[in-house]
Amino acid sequence: IIRNGKTNLLTRLVQLEYYSRHELIYPGKKMAFFMGSGAMFRTRCLKEVGGFNAEMLTEDLEISYRLYENGYILVFDNTISTYELATEDINNFYKQRHRWFRGLWQSFKAHFSSMAINSGIPIPARIYFSHIVIENITLSSILFFSALFALDLAGFLTFNYKNILIGKIVVL
Repeated sequence: IIRNGKTNLLTRLVQLEYYSRHELIYPGKKMAFFMGSGAMFRTRCLKEVGGFNAEMLTEDLEISYRLYENGYILVFDNTISTYELATEDINNFYKQRHRWFRGLWQSFKAHFSSMAINSGIPIPARIYFSHIVIENITLSSILFFSALFALDLAGFLTFNYKNILIGKIVVL
């Protein structure tokens, strides 16, 4: 639940994004990769896989790989909610999402071999992760570009974001 979802256009879009994921996309899936706040883990399981890896940009996602590699299954439960604050300005939003995308690929590269056919991760989990990667990049990109376009139309942007976006996309 986004506590500041009515602060401005950006927080409204982030609230819409979270609602779309948590109420429309994730429910009913039998597997999950943990991303974001609100996860609950058994201490024993975390200790067994070595705890969180502080070197990862998205340590929450990365631990999902190691849990699956050790035979655990993660599930999404939409009866559990957390409260969080959405970033209220486009600069911080961009930095956050850029870190998320970099962390997504960092985790994927670190565990690429576990996605192989002969790995211990069940095939449905590997398929589901591929879906999550595509879904997150697509949904977040659409919302990000929509927010920039709306802020530009409303006259709130004081810089030429189009050149910045083209440069950052090429770097990714």
